[in-house]
Amino acid sequence: LGGNLSQKDIFTSIERGKEIPGGVCAFWGGCGAVLGAGIGFGIILDSTPLKPKQRQIVQKIVTEISQECIKFKAERCCQRECWSTLLKVSELSEKYLNFKLPANGQILCKQMHKNKECIKQACPFASLKI
Repeated sequence: LGGNLSQKDIFTSIERGKEIPGGVCAFWGGCGAVLGAGIGFGIILDSTPLKPKQRQIVQKIVTEISQECIKFKAERCCQRECWSTLLKVSELSEKYLNFKLPANGQILCKQMHKNKECIKQACPFASLKI
């Protein structure tokens, strides 16, 4: 199931990610951060529409990450969704790739004041150390 990545693979994933428009979470029903993670896993697993096993795994991964991101009934916050996605990617990497992509460090939101729809202290990233 894939594994070895080339420079071309990395550029391909970047190009695919560039096609995800803002607002996709509401307009298409899939968060851009989640779709970006799906792109990354798809590249790593060498997924295509004609490879049933890899296709299924990538769709499971996107579903699991989406479940994490929809825990909050809240307006858009791309930072919250990106952090939620990255933490879930770390967890799922061990499950689906047989190695763990680390997500270590301190996450502390510093842009609450920039987002008028911010859910403030209801957000898990208002003050979180991992």
